[in-house]
Amino acid sequence: MFEREVPRLPIVLPTGWITVYPGEEIHVELTLARDTIRSARAVAKVARPNSTLTFKLSQQPGRADMQLAVSHSLPQTIKYSLGMMLPTGGQVYATASCPVPPGLTTYETWPNPVFQLVIRDLRLLPEGAPLTCEK
Repeated sequence: MFEREVPRLPIVLPTGWITVYPGEEIHVELTLARDTIRSARAVAKVARPNSTLTFKLSQQPGRADMQLAVSHSLPQTIKYSLGMMLPTGGQVYATASCPVPPGLTTYETWPNPVFQLVIRDLRLLPEGAPLTCEK
């Protein structure tokens, strides 16, 4: 069991980074211009499915491993960079993330507890781009 008091930050920071804590399911609505993401904002529920990403960070009871589920119905595949903060300290470690094709859900998993995830550099992949998982 791990518990820590933290100041409540906005889900989407002014830098454009997105934060997710264990037990949270967050929805981020994107503003697109052609093939570029112009802005992101957190929303309480999905009102515009064709422009909203959903992130859910969970841990199975009695287990250490964590899982991030990412889904969307945007017209193109989404890619992002992912940082992980462990319960042992404040440093953010880069971790691999996989592209998320339209209408599908991808799952990122770790064998250890995660205190917080930071999603940054959201981008749309062009059609035919390789679907590789990388840091």
